[in-house]
Amino acid sequence: MPTRRAVIYARISVAQEASVGIGRQLEAAQQYAAAGGWEVVGTFTDDGVSASHNKPAALRRAGEA
Repeated sequence: MPTRRAVIYARISVAQEASVGIGRQLEAAQQYAAAGGWEVVGTFTDDGVSASHNKPAALRRAGEA
């Protein structure tokens, strides 16, 4: 069976104390991928970008990869 591959995308549009930071999102996604036996082949992040007003740059890059 071939190895499953995954790309991780994390973003936060407004830094607030109650929000989950990018670092925590990345850590959780990496743990999830490892538990599923997936190889993480890329990580993309956007900090302080509103997805409702435009497509975040890292998400555009992920689509091009």
